[in-house]
Amino acid sequence: MVKEVNFKVSKEIEELSNEIFEFNKMFGDYSRLTYNPYAYELILKEITNVKEKAITLEKDSSSKNEFDKLVIKHILSCINTQEMFADYFSNPKTKYTIKELIDKINGEGTYDYVENTVKEYPFKEQWDRAHSTKHIRLNVVRNDTPEARGMIESMIPNFKQEMLTLGKQLGFIPENYDFEFILLPPFGNPRSNFRIEVNRLELNPLSFICLKEGDSYRIQPAHAYLETAHELLGHGGHNQFSLRLPKCLHLGGMNIANLSSKAVAEGVALDRESWGLEHVKKIKESIKLDDNELNAVLINHKIKVAESTWYPFYTILKERELIEKEEVNGEDKGFNVQKYMEQKGFPYYFYRDTRWQSDMHITQAVMELGYIAGVRLVNKVREKIKKEFGNEFVNKEQVLINKALAMGNWSCEVYEEFVIWYLKEVVGSGSK
Repeated sequence: MVKEVNFKVSKEIEELSNEIFEFNKMFGDYSRLTYNPYAYELILKEITNVKEKAITLEKDSSSKNEFDKLVIKHILSCINTQEMFADYFSNPKTKYTIKELIDKINGEGTYDYVENTVKEYPFKEQWDRAHSTKHIRLNVVRNDTPEARGMIESMIPNFKQEMLTLGKQLGFIPENYDFEFILLPPFGNPRSNFRIEVNRLELNPLSFICLKEGDSYRIQPAHAYLETAHELLGHGGHNQFSLRLPKCLHLGGMNIANLSSKAVAEGVALDRESWGLEHVKKIKESIKLDDNELNAVLINHKIKVAESTWYPFYTILKERELIEKEEVNGEDKGFNVQKYMEQKGFPYYFYRDTRWQSDMHITQAVMELGYIAGVRLVNKVREKIKKEFGNEFVNKEQVLINKALAMGNWSCEVYEEFVIWYLKEVVGSGSK
C-alpha cells in the first residue's frame, strides 16, 4: 500500500535549513571570488557558525526521526565539502589535494573513474557518428530565417503539451504542473537551461535542425526532445518534487552551491535525458528521422559525457602540474602532465602537446565533473533499488522510482540512503 511520507522536521532543523539556504547564496558568490582573502575570511566564519549548529543537532539525535537524521547528515556533508573547497582554493597552506576535493564533491572514486573514462576515449564511436551525419552536414541550413523560425514556432505548442503529458505519466513532473516555454533567439548564448526561480524553460533554437531536401524544408527536432527531457523533466521536475522538503534540499536560490549536490542534480537530468532518447526511438517515423540521423543521435548521446569530460580533466592535470612541484638539485621533478599521460597509457593525441593552458578555470572544471559523476551515481542508485526491492518491484513501480530519484537535491554522500529510505516509507520494507 502506497502512503504519503511526512517531510516535517523539527523547528531547530528547519531554522538551520533556512540558514543554510541563505548561506549558499553567500557561498555561491564566494565560489567566483576564491582569490579574495576578505571573502575567504567571511566564508570561514559562516562555515564555522553553521557547522557548530549542525554538530550540536547531530549529537542530540535521540529525539530525531530518520528523516531528521538524514537532513542533518546532508547539511554536514555539504558544509564539510564547502569547507574543503574553500581551504583548497583560498588557503596557501592547504593540506588537501585536487583528487581529494574532486572525490569529496562528486563521490568517492570519481577522480579515478574520470581518468579511466578519458583513457578509454570513444574514438570509434566518434568516427561512426561522423559517417552518420553526412546528410545533415550537407543539407543543413540556417534555422533563424523567418521561414524556418516560423516552422519551429508552429511546432512548439504540441511539443510542449507532449512533453508535459508524458512527463506527468512517467512521474518526472507533478500532475498539476505547467511552465513557461521560451525558444531562445538566434543570438547571444543559445544554451538550453531551466530557470528554477522563474519556472521557465529556455530552449536552444539550434536543437531544432533545419534541412533543405530538394525544394522542401524539414525541421528535425531530435535534440529538442533530449534537451527538454534534461532541462524540464530533469531539473524542472527535480525542483518541483523537492519543494516539499526543507529549504536546504531545494534547487533554487543558488542552492546548487552545496557543491556535493551537483552530481545529484545533473545525474537526475541525464537520467531523464536517457528516457528522452528512448522516446525519440519510438517516435522516429512521426518526426521523419531516417536511420542515419537516429544512429547519429544514439551515438552522440552515448559518448557525449565522455567527450565533455576531457577538457575539465586536462584542466585538472594542469592544476596538478602547477601545484605539485618538486625541485631536486635544480631540476624540476614535480608532476608533469605529458609524462604522466604517456606513462598511464593515454591516447597519443592527448599528450603530444601539453604546453597549452586550458581556458576553463579550475573551479569550473571541478564542477563540470558533476555530469559524469551524476550518471554513475544515479545508475548506482537504480541498481541498489533493484537489489533492495527486486525486479518485480522495479518493473511495476517505475513512476514511484522516478519520483523518488527527484525528491530533494541531496549530497551525493546521502542521496542513495534517502532514496531507499523513502521507498521503504512509501511501500514498506524491501522484498525480492
